[in-house]
Amino acid sequence: YTANAGTTLYAVWEETYTVSYNANGGTFPGTVKSVSPKKDDTVDVWLTAGEMPVRTGYDFKGWAKTIEDANAGTADYKDGETTSFTMGDDSITLYAVWAPQNIPIAYDQDDCTDAENQPLLTLTASPTSVPYGSTLEFKVTIDTNKVDTSKFQVVVGNSVIAATSVDQHESPKTYTYKVNGVKEALTIRFTGLTYRTYGVTLDPDGGTILGGSVRYYTVGSGAVLPNEDQIIRTGYHFDGW
Repeated sequence: YTANAGTTLYAVWEETYTVSYNANGGTFPGTVKSVSPKKDDTVDVWLTAGEMPVRTGYDFKGWAKTIEDANAGTADYKDGETTSFTMGDDSITLYAVWAPQNIPIAYDQDDCTDAENQPLLTLTASPTSVPYGSTLEFKVTIDTNKVDTSKFQVVVGNSVIAATSVDQHESPKTYTYKVNGVKEALTIRFTGLTYRTYGVTLDPDGGTILGGSVRYYTVGSGAVLPNEDQIIRTGYHFDGW
């Protein structure tokens, strides 16, 4: 402009605001983006691949306007859909939205089988997958009249998550395990079950046992008792037990 006399110029200010990003339990792999738009500016939401936050056991699903929506799994902005908004008259924080990954569950009963490879326990209500961070729940039924549970253990990896004694295992019994820190399939392993062993007393009732004496038998395999050639009594014929 052209001035013919002294004048005073006054600065004109337009307020700016901040758009911040909160990883909401995750971590950013690099520098966290922050922008300072003016009111009514169009803001492109930060959705650059490779720059989004990461979190063990979870998949990133986008950004939410409130922490409540984020924790409920509701994303206001996500790649391929709504990716921008018009700036209002206040700063805003966007919160990462996470979805738990599904963890496959396997059950290993190989150490709890009989001589014919039949399981000594029955699994019920045993899900084959659960969301990361949730609690796995499964039920085990054991016929404690036949099976000795004194060394029974439930194992995950190298950790024993449950151990019971012969008198502590109700049937069915519910076990739980918090699924955290697992990135791949989780295997629940059962060990320590065997058939019960019972004592056997043989009373020859006046006779004499020559051989084949048995002092115990195991459920599932039975016992071989002395036969007519292995027990005698003068004046009598052995007719069985």
